[in-house]
Amino acid sequence: MAPLFVLAPLFSSRLIPMRVRGIVAVALAIGLSPVLAQGKVLPTAPMDLGYLVGKEMLVGLAFAFTLAALFAAVTTAGTFWTPRSASRSARSSTR
Repeated sequence: MAPLFVLAPLFSSRLIPMRVRGIVAVALAIGLSPVLAQGKVLPTAPMDLGYLVGKEMLVGLAFAFTLAALFAAVTTAGTFWTPRSASRSARSSTR
């Protein structure tokens, strides 16, 4: 959950302070843990916990990378769309 809040474009904005992002990430993780762990026994061995933490970090990084790639694609596509090309396309559709 934390890598998503740190690296995803929506949450990594400078307008949102790091402390607020951290609090929201921890609150969501605590709030979702009873729902996700329902009926499962969580391991207590250090190696097993390390594996789970690493797995969750990789999942968060994958989500963050996917969102960052999507935002980069939209930003790049936006650079090709200029007001000048918009006015040309509007004139050509009225003919």
